[in-house]
Amino acid sequence: MIINFEKISWQQILTLIRVINSCPSLNLKTVTRWYNSESTNFEDTLKFLKNIRVVKLKGDKIIPREALNHTIGLNNESIKQFFIDTLFRKRNYLSKYLAAFFDNFELINGYYKFVPTTKERLKYSGIRNFLIDLGVLKFESQFNGYSLKPELIGSFSYKKKALTYHQLERRLRLEKELGYTAEVQVYLYEKSKFKNNSDIQKKIKHISLENVLAGYDISSFEILKDKKPNPKYIEVKAVSDNDWKFYWSKNEISQAKQLGKNYYLYLIPVKNGEISKSSAWCQISDPYGEIFLNKQKWEQTVEIVSFVLTNL
Repeated sequence: MIINFEKISWQQILTLIRVINSCPSLNLKTVTRWYNSESTNFEDTLKFLKNIRVVKLKGDKIIPREALNHTIGLNNESIKQFFIDTLFRKRNYLSKYLAAFFDNFELINGYYKFVPTTKERLKYSGIRNFLIDLGVLKFESQFNGYSLKPELIGSFSYKKKALTYHQLERRLRLEKELGYTAEVQVYLYEKSKFKNNSDIQKKIKHISLENVLAGYDISSFEILKDKKPNPKYIEVKAVSDNDWKFYWSKNEISQAKQLGKNYYLYLIPVKNGEISKSSAWCQISDPYGEIFLNKQKWEQTVEIVSFVLTNL
């Protein structure tokens, strides 16, 4: 059975759920008459609710399943949340359609994104428009693609296809571009703070362009209480605004420990592929003490370990 998403809308689904919850008789003819007085495509909408196991048919009567009874008396937004939970968290006939569509999304900075080809736009137009109508998918003009709420795909259980070398390469390239963009914005931001002091401005450097092993990206200054410029070493991390996760190398941690309060981590939130404004940045002095040693606030996860053979 093929689902024709072109004939399904959230408003039609909501109308049928409300009719089933309020109709005195759930005889098929009665429900059809009530529904058709408000909306269209009754057969497709009823088939849709059957496929996600919200209702079933017994002869000429519609039988609501137990879960649907919990929607009686709820407002429209609460019913929509029930429907989304049913669609994403319970295995049903639509799961394979959702899985095939979600396989196109890649997790980049905490957000699942899909930039389709012309052929893919046509192929997935029905389910794409349905999910946009439902409010769980969003078109992002800045990268001409779509983003999906991470908590939804995180709660949807299906087997993700393998990540190919080219997909990994593309993901790493996008993350590298975001990281570089964040560094440039921090560099310009630091220079802007000394627009009235050209001598200090000239000394601010984008170090990672010259030496990627320095352990920090930007060398700048801060003015202390005695009004003297004090060296400031900044490591820039583009992070998801969802969980602020970042990777910190052994070399960077060592520099942070050595430089103490002169070392800064600038965590730059990224949302839908866009670098946030400076007002949303998190600037942390002495991150070795504030982050590395602060296990109550920051959770550490070992994701890669190196080994050296010491005994032949």
